[in-house]
Amino acid sequence: MKPPFFPALLCTPLLFSACATPTPNAPPSASPAPVSAETAAMRSLADTSWALVRLQGEALVLPPNGRRPFLFFSADDRLFGFSGVNRFSGSPKIDGETISFGPLAATRMAGEPAVMAIESRFIESLRLAAVWRIRDGRLELLPAPGRPALAIFTPIALEEIE
Repeated sequence: MKPPFFPALLCTPLLFSACATPTPNAPPSASPAPVSAETAAMRSLADTSWALVRLQGEALVLPPNGRRPFLFFSADDRLFGFSGVNRFSGSPKIDGETISFGPLAATRMAGEPAVMAIESRFIESLRLAAVWRIRDGRLELLPAPGRPALAIFTPIALEEIE
């Protein structure tokens, strides 16, 4: 035999969930938390893949069978990329227009000398980058404000990378 209050127990969760549902005309209970400059900057780069098109002032020319280096900034403030032969990841520090890539974890494969030369110049450009900007829809990494870009990237769909 079921206790007489059993139907009331079944309806209790419905009662509490109905009380928690906001009315359509109710104002929000609290304003959103302020967003730091670092978070706002990262959001503008987040979930975008950036394919390298210029490296240290020159158009990137890939050797036969070469694969284009790229960066991907995730929404959780992580960086993933491919440098020509090896994959890498890290946690960039972005504050307004400043950027630093810090130590990167990378695979350690060897490749053709021409591709390894591109990879070396690319990683060096990331190490030297101190400023970033979006100009004409492209991501530019610079060593300092007003200096020529070390690397220029164009946005690309993630599916197009592999």
